[in-house]
Amino acid sequence: MADKYEAAVEALSGRIDNLEIRITYQDDVIERLNKVIVEQWGKLDQALWRIARLETQLREAQINTGAESGAYHSTFCPRLEGELKQARFPHACKPSQGTAENIKRVMADPKQIGFGQLDILALEGVLTGAAPPITVMRRDDARECLF
Repeated sequence: MADKYEAAVEALSGRIDNLEIRITYQDDVIERLNKVIVEQWGKLDQALWRIARLETQLREAQINTGAESGAYHSTFCPRLEGELKQARFPHACKPSQGTAENIKRVMADPKQIGFGQLDILALEGVLTGAAPPITVMRRDDARECLF
């Protein structure tokens, strides 16, 4: 009978050892997973902060047009503004003194868009000694441009 008792105790002891090993392993896995979760939360917080910052910057984006009474502002810009909004680029039409001012605004803040006359754009490049900010694709049909 003592042998039976000893065998049962030995079997239970082996099972307990196996359970302790499993628990130790599971504790290690839980600890590693917790570290990963904490790291991922940090990355998620950073990503959400960046998204909020970008959304703010996009809301501040503008389409520089020219005088409020001109065609750029009154005719062309509202349509472009609507198309950009549909594409989730919420730019707002903003009047200016014309192409030269639009160039300065866009050069200072490249997320902006500017309407302009190609001859003024070229003249500004010559006056400032800057390389042309655009590549002309066609010269036969355009006197106006977006940049």
